[in-house]
Amino acid sequence: MPAADNQSEMLVRREMRWEIFIMDFNTWIDEQEDDVREMLETHTAGLKTALTSERDAQKQLSADLAAAVASSAAGSASEGELRQKMEKITADLASAAGRADFYAAGHKAGVTNLSLAFLAAKESDLIGADGVDFEKLKTGYPELFAGVQRSPGNAGNGMAGDPPPSVAKTMDEIIRSQAGVTL
Repeated sequence: MPAADNQSEMLVRREMRWEIFIMDFNTWIDEQEDDVREMLETHTAGLKTALTSERDAQKQLSADLAAAVASSAAGSASEGELRQKMEKITADLASAAGRADFYAAGHKAGVTNLSLAFLAAKESDLIGADGVDFEKLKTGYPELFAGVQRSPGNAGNGMAGDPPPSVAKTMDEIIRSQAGVTL
């Protein structure tokens, strides 16, 4: 009898693990603390903005191309006008591809606001044929990059044989002086 109870308990545990495993990402996020959700939202905000702008650019290019095809089919546009429209669509497509490449590289470089970084890089002429100079962008606009903020000092001072930092009084001396104890 105890062996059967043990087996059923193991099955229940296995089922509980399986339920945890099949939990979807949205359910997991909903169960997290507010600060975890805010951190995740901050991390993905730039990517969402980039995705939205790319989708909008693709819709606009599709509309422009459809208009050019329609005007060419109807015969209402001259060859010069049609050439201008196609050159504009080609330039817009190249610009959208460049922006997409920047967003992909910017995410890898730790850019927190991809749209703003793209504008800054474009304004500062940091986008070249061989890519973007993210080091110059980081130097000029450090607030656009995520980074570990380290506080000054060494949390390990006095450990592992290192001499303790020089201070006027030690904590023991301060406590003893407050308590009126002298050695």
